[in-house]
Amino acid sequence: MPALGSEQKATLLRYAAGTWSSLAALTDPGSGLPADKLYRDGTTDIETSISNIGAYLWSVLVAARLGLLSRKEAISRLEATLGSVADLERHRETGQFYNWYDHRTGVKIAGNPVISSVDNAWLATALHLVAQSVPEVAGKAAALFESMNFACYYQSSLRQIAVAYLPGDPTLMRHYDTIVSESRMATYLGIATGQLPREAYFGPRRVFPEDYERIRPEGKGKPLGFSQNHLGVEVFEGSYAYADMRIVPSFGGSMFEALMPALFVPEDRWGPKSWAINHPLTVRAQIYHGLVEVGYGYWGFSPCATPQGGYSAYGVAGIGMCDGYPSAGVVTPHASFLALRWLPEAALANLARLEHDFAMYDRRGFCDSVDVRTGCVAEVYLTLDQGIIMAAIGNALRRDMLRHAFATPAFRAILGPLIALERFNVEPPADQMR
Repeated sequence: MPALGSEQKATLLRYAAGTWSSLAALTDPGSGLPADKLYRDGTTDIETSISNIGAYLWSVLVAARLGLLSRKEAISRLEATLGSVADLERHRETGQFYNWYDHRTGVKIAGNPVISSVDNAWLATALHLVAQSVPEVAGKAAALFESMNFACYYQSSLRQIAVAYLPGDPTLMRHYDTIVSESRMATYLGIATGQLPREAYFGPRRVFPEDYERIRPEGKGKPLGFSQNHLGVEVFEGSYAYADMRIVPSFGGSMFEALMPALFVPEDRWGPKSWAINHPLTVRAQIYHGLVEVGYGYWGFSPCATPQGGYSAYGVAGIGMCDGYPSAGVVTPHASFLALRWLPEAALANLARLEHDFAMYDRRGFCDSVDVRTGCVAEVYLTLDQGIIMAAIGNALRRDMLRHAFATPAFRAILGPLIALERFNVEPPADQMR
């Protein structure tokens, strides 16, 4: 990440203080579990997801390193949360947690028996980070982490893990079928812990092939690329053209899908011919879309709370598979924070414009989104998105603290050489084009 100036660091610390304030307000003092949403009037939702719990746990680590709370308070908060997590009902055979619980009591919300590899991966990531960072609670965190088995999602015929499924009915497994999605975090964890074979990394598609007619979008050019064989798996290294770039797309073209795993996994360092090139291109494509293609004057498109209420997926359709997600004028600040590593000046300038031009920043940080065409603000703070912001700031101000905690020598020895094998078709030699 490029070096930051003193003024940039001060701005990020101010953003962190506000963001931590919202996370503290989101969290039940008894259970130590965060609610899913905090509204500007100070009320919260009842439910929480395990992704939210993970985001809160790593945010505590960041807040302590930034001096926003004492080590004693951080340990107290972590102990309360870990104690509640240990008591949550979960899928007995796999140790996987269900998606939604009452954040006040930890009781599973009725009628929601789904388990999700994506959500469990964010909680497992946080448990691993805590285990590596705080000796006082490391044993509790490590025990919970080691009790979670991601092999239950794996389908060996596809060499892929399911995004989610209903226990007892494998026919309901859902797949994103693409490497550029947040589901790759579960694959990393499964491989690093020996629960999944290494070739699982090469099962998901890099792009849907040209003959994948049932979901091939109209108006999107034919994917170009070449085939490579990794660990016995034939991989079509395809990409789409967008503006003057060739990019390996995410499922919907959102910042969250493409860049959130890189908050923890040093993909760009381990994959110099793949992620190190594709991640900055994703950011540039988001900027191009917002400032040039549609001319909003702002950028940063990712799933978030909608200004009109509810939650929806936003992205840049041109860098998504299928038809991609629409941008629809809805800009979310967490997308700029995800871009901070790649283009910090552009990210901070975009955030400054959002703060100045819309009533979306206050003592609790940024509200979740704004429709930049109308100025309508989603007056709500989402735990997961606030956690993304805290993670990005922690890495920027404290020398990649979360990446260093995640990438233990054992994880690095397994994942580093694996990711290094691949070369994406982002700047391919002409003789390997087809």
